Amino acid sequence: MKVFTASEKHLPEIRSIAHLTWHKTYASIISEKQISYMLELFYADAVLSRQMSDPLHHFSVALLNDTVFGYSHCIEDENEPGLIKLSKLYILPDSQGLGIGRLLMQHVAGLCRRLKKHSLILNVNRHNPAVEFYQRMGFEIVRQVDIPLGEFWLNDYIMQKKDP
Repeated sequence: MKVFTASEKHLPEIRSIAHLTWHKTYASIISEKQISYMLELFYADAVLSRQMSDPLHHFSVALLNDTVFGYSHCIEDENEPGLIKLSKLYILPDSQGLGIGRLLMQHVAGLCRRLKKHSLILNVNRHNPAVEFYQRMGFEIVRQVDIPLGEFWLNDYIMQKKDP
């Protein structure tokens, strides 16, 4: 398994992993209506293409034999020069627990070091089992937030890892 910078050719696989993962992970946490709304909002072709062409957005894929098993998406914050936000990290549901998430996190940490970032943050739903994964990766919960999104609410933890 290798981690590479993603390109536009990986967008269908990224979108597919998101759909599979979201339905499996969030079905017991948020409504199907909210899942559909958020997938369309965050994974529309135009949105992903625009992000992928933005130099402040960094997409990576975990590949084995030309198959994408997971991906990450980080965003540099122009207003917080020492900070990177891990926006997305998803692994195919049947491949979770095999070290792919850890491999992607190592890649993200390397990106932070190359870009001279001192802090990595993320938002995660408070009921998402991934909270424990992030804690094992060295993240700490720094606050709890409730963020309006359309007619829905994101009930998240903000987690941070210093000096990734």
